[in-house]
Amino acid sequence: MALNRFFSSFIIFGSGRNFYHKFILPHFFDFSKFFLKKEYQN
Repeated sequence: MALNRFFSSFIIFGSGRNFYHKFILPHFFDFSKFFLKKEYQN
């Protein structure tokens, strides 16, 4: 849920697909890896 909001705010902030494709997609897997690591550490 929190992660969803995080990405939503980025998409809204980027105001459009350009930002999404330039920023979110290239780093999406890095974000998810980081998030999963945190989850497993707890």
